[in-house]
Amino acid sequence: MKRIAVDEVAIAEDYKNGLSVEKIGDKYSISPKTVKRALTRLGIAIRSPRETKAMFAGIDCACFKNLDDREFVSNLYIDCALSETEMANSIGCTRSMVRTALARFKIPLRKPGTLKANAKILKKLNDVNYLADAHDNRKLSPKQIAEELGISSNGAVIDRMKKLGVTRRTNKEAAIIAHGAGEYTHSLLSDKDWLTNEYKTKTTLRIGRELGLSSGDHLVQLYLKKHEIKATRRNTTSYLEYQVSKLLSDNNISHLRNCRSLITSADNNKLEIDIVIPQSNLAIEINGVVWHSTKFKKDTKYHEFKRISCKNTGFRLLSLYGDDIHHKWPIVERIILNAVGKCQDKVTDARKCKINHHPDIAKTKEFLDKWHIQGQAAQSKTLALELDGETVAVMSFKGNELSRYATSIKVRGGFSRLLKNCGLEGDIISFVDLDTFSGDAYEAVGFKIDGYLKPDYKYVIGNKRVHKFCYRKKRFMNDDELIFEDGKTEFELAEMNGLYRIYNSGMLRLKYSLTPQ
Repeated sequence: MKRIAVDEVAIAEDYKNGLSVEKIGDKYSISPKTVKRALTRLGIAIRSPRETKAMFAGIDCACFKNLDDREFVSNLYIDCALSETEMANSIGCTRSMVRTALARFKIPLRKPGTLKANAKILKKLNDVNYLADAHDNRKLSPKQIAEELGISSNGAVIDRMKKLGVTRRTNKEAAIIAHGAGEYTHSLLSDKDWLTNEYKTKTTLRIGRELGLSSGDHLVQLYLKKHEIKATRRNTTSYLEYQVSKLLSDNNISHLRNCRSLITSADNNKLEIDIVIPQSNLAIEINGVVWHSTKFKKDTKYHEFKRISCKNTGFRLLSLYGDDIHHKWPIVERIILNAVGKCQDKVTDARKCKINHHPDIAKTKEFLDKWHIQGQAAQSKTLALELDGETVAVMSFKGNELSRYATSIKVRGGFSRLLKNCGLEGDIISFVDLDTFSGDAYEAVGFKIDGYLKPDYKYVIGNKRVHKFCYRKKRFMNDDELIFEDGKTEFELAEMNGLYRIYNSGMLRLKYSLTPQ
């Protein structure tokens, strides 16, 4: 078939003027897929169908953010009792787009005349005296005010309070009010000796939970400050844990937090696992790099013990580190969703891809930094799988060591195909970080376990981990900014300089025998 010449500049101009890829394809007698490729080569992002419709209707695409927010739509329609037309005017879209959003979120439509029944609620919501009295004098929270009015969300109450100038209480003030009548709770927290003893082995959040404080640990923190007890322990539920838990909740994955029923220590004390997903036999530990370093955890086998203990109960332990969550969240997110079978990656087969035996090294390093949790590594040989001219998988070797394999989408059979076409001879070895991976993918293609490496360490600099090779003894000897004392070991020199180690949970060594190519 004769290839049709494509004027990419003309295509780009038509697309910027609002034509869809389908209409551009019809105009130039080419397929929509060809149009998309041309736009991608020019670095132009592809619009969604509704964004194209919005351009023709003269609607700002920023309105989609609100239309995609179920709570926002529900708040306007149910709690604020706005009509579809009023919602459209408020959001800056058409009434039909509002109706589509309501249907998508399965929000029941009101019957004609229902708005009149909500007139009393709206009157109170807009009454500054009522809101001030309920909040300031009767000490009701926005949620309690919403319940009193008979509306489902406190969002409308908070919105009206803000607009009418009714100042909300701080979280700490709310905690005091919420438990002001709990004399027994206050008597315990007022006992400095009791609180000091509890705080030696528990976090403020756990103390709060055991006391039944629905508002968390704010009240406990207030009493710590009152008694001048120095805060030395981190909260069990950190922001990092919250971020992982929110990802699971957003994907409808039920899970337990701060679980103490799965494993025990050597002396039979219950150990806590941050997150447990029973239906997937998966446990997740979130390791803040400072709190899990030798500054606070002297046991170098702490993470290894937890991993093995989980394995003995039939659970895989996935250990995530704070610096990865902060700086490589998209990769961490993908690892978690893969582990529970919820990854939403595009899927293709390796046989549909072309093997590139000599890919651009700079681009493969960039690819590995983007898609592999450990980033790029030294490489003597690299192969890539390409789909429609785009790299979707990279495998790199250092000698006969398989050092990295990463994909941007799910490539079925990709690992096996690149391995069998690597052009090497003899035995291929590879190492699996047991913090993050199980090694199952290697064994599935014929690798055999060849050994186990005990937990290894990195140094903690600020809030990041750096490779131990960056702080060998020679570095302390030659770096004028570091303290050096002759006769001291690397470990002693590191501690003198305030550098602490963080240990992983061990690694697997695997071997694969290649037939001569």
